[in-house]
Amino acid sequence: MAVPIDQGAEEKIIIVEDFMDAKAAAEEGTRKMKFKATVSEAWANMMYTLWPPVWKKKTLAREWETLRSEWRFVSSAVCYIAPPLHILWLVKIPLLIIIAEVLGLYFAPIGVLRFIDNDQGVYTTAFGICSFALSLLLASRVNNVITRFNLGRSGFGKLGNVCVIIVQIMLTCCDDEEMLQDIARWCVIYHNAIRKYLEGNLKLCDDPKDYNAYLHEDEIKLMHDTHKMRQMAPLKIRQLIAKAAPPLEIYIALNSQLEMAQVGSGDCVRIYSQSLPYPFTILTTGFIQIWLYLLPLALKNTELQLQVALPASIFTTLLLLGVDAAAVHLENPFKYMPLQDLCDSTQRDVYRALDEHKLLLESAARNAGKPPPPGALKAAKGPKGRSIPKAKGTS
Repeated sequence: MAVPIDQGAEEKIIIVEDFMDAKAAAEEGTRKMKFKATVSEAWANMMYTLWPPVWKKKTLAREWETLRSEWRFVSSAVCYIAPPLHILWLVKIPLLIIIAEVLGLYFAPIGVLRFIDNDQGVYTTAFGICSFALSLLLASRVNNVITRFNLGRSGFGKLGNVCVIIVQIMLTCCDDEEMLQDIARWCVIYHNAIRKYLEGNLKLCDDPKDYNAYLHEDEIKLMHDTHKMRQMAPLKIRQLIAKAAPPLEIYIALNSQLEMAQVGSGDCVRIYSQSLPYPFTILTTGFIQIWLYLLPLALKNTELQLQVALPASIFTTLLLLGVDAAAVHLENPFKYMPLQDLCDSTQRDVYRALDEHKLLLESAARNAGKPPPPGALKAAKGPKGRSIPKAKGTS
């Protein structure tokens, strides 16, 4: 005989069942979230973590270790879908055209394909002739963009080095602390002004890391109103040097350093504001496409099977158009340089020079009158205690 259940107990059972269902659903949702997080983490590790961000920070010992590790084989296997270029997305249209061409050649009716009958080897000959010209064009294209990259990196790095050298030289001939602080401040501003221009940001911003933090209110207005912010900073540095009135030989050395800085920054500005000749760029890209459009015809005439011809066409298209896409993006190399990291390094080196100058003076004062360290005396005698011979004409 069934035992009757009152209405209250039945409602409690329903509530418990609903709670258990909600708990199970929550656990299932948690498992799905954990799975997605695991997949996302694996994707990030393969596509981002394993790639040293050498376009965002300087290449130091850790980055060099990653670049030389065996993970580079994993990275190279997925480089067409990974940052910073995502080449597969950039070349999707010509790649789809090549795929459609291959499928069309292999699945079209025989009568439609009579126009590509190649008893005379016309397509294979044309393909071979174009291959040599293609190699020359690609080599020239890659060489041009690498040259631009090296010149831009050298110019921007040279500017930072000059800023540090100017401060170091001024520390040897100027005792005005306020003057030295102003020169250091404007050297940091100079490097960052070039960075702002190369990043395409011609306006000042309120980012604390930006050189806006090093400017007074009236100086900010001047930098806003000037047509070329990057030229006001070296002018201000020249004014401060002239005001400090260093000895003539030091003034000449400082002027020479500033000229080097302006040459380096000028190289950077010219690279940023002038691309390679556009007719040459589109000629190279167009030649690659023509060669790739001939590739399926040549493969069809060699009587390769579709399962061989299609992957060969896809991989060849990715390789050649990937090189061309990388060359196009590297025409403006500053997007792939750690500009902010280099400017931060200049800032640290400039202000470190101010601090180290004081420390060296204090150390020299403490060690005045003391004999040289034993190691220095031993080094002066040369190997096995023999004195190092003096150069002719020296006392």
